[in-house]
Amino acid sequence: MSVLFRQSTRAPRLISLTPRPVTSTAALQPVRSFHASQIRKADMPSKDPYTQKAETDAPLAQKRDEVFKIISEVKTAMLVSKGPVGLHSRAMAPASQEGLVFEFIYNQESNKEEELQNSPDVNISYFSPSSTSWVSVAGQAKLVDDVEHIKKIWNPLTSAWFGDLGDGKHTGSYDDPRVGIISVKPSSIRYWLSTSNSVSSITQIVGSAITGKTASPGVIRELSSTELEQLASEVGK
Repeated sequence: MSVLFRQSTRAPRLISLTPRPVTSTAALQPVRSFHASQIRKADMPSKDPYTQKAETDAPLAQKRDEVFKIISEVKTAMLVSKGPVGLHSRAMAPASQEGLVFEFIYNQESNKEEELQNSPDVNISYFSPSSTSWVSVAGQAKLVDDVEHIKKIWNPLTSAWFGDLGDGKHTGSYDDPRVGIISVKPSSIRYWLSTSNSVSSITQIVGSAITGKTASPGVIRELSSTELEQLASEVGK
C-alpha cells in the first residue's frame, strides 16, 4: 500500500492508494519487442553489444550537468502516467527542475489529478532532435497545493492555460484554487548523450555496418536513487 500526500496551504488531504507499475521508455535505439522477463536488471550485465560498449559512468557533478544540458535543449517533456485504459502521455514544460526534482504546473480539475491518485508512478522523457540525446526519468509524483511555492515557480504566461472565469476567484493567476503542482522526485534517471556530430555519427554507423563492429556515437549513463537524493538535498528538496 502506498500513500500519496498533497502538500497544501489550502486544504491538506491524505490519499491512500495501491500503485500499479508504469513502464515507459524514451528510446533512441531501434525499437524491438521484449518480454518483462527480458528487462535488464541493475545487477545483471546487458547482452546488448551496443549497451555494453556505450554504458559508462562519470562523476556525479558531470552526470548532473550532462542531464541539464540535454533538458535545456528540449525544454518540453513528455509526462507519462497510468490512465484508465493504459498509459497516458502528454507534453508539459516543467516550471522547475532544481536539484533534478521536476515540478509541473497543472489544473487540479483535469484528469491528471485522478490518474496520479490512482497511480503515482510516472515517467518523464526528453528527446533532442538536434543532438539525438535523450533523458528518461522514473519516479513518483506528489500533488502539491501550496500557494507560496506555486508563486515561487509561477510564470505569468501560464495564466493562458487557465483563463479568467470572471468570478474574482478563478483568475488564472498563481493563487487560483485550480492551480497545483505535480512534483516528481526521481528514483532513477537514465540518459544517452551524443558524443559525435551528425556527420561523424553517420560515418561511424556506416563503417560499423561494413566491418561488423558495434557503433558507439554516444554514451549511456545512469543516476542512482542515492545520487539523486544527494542532488535534491543540496537544494533543500
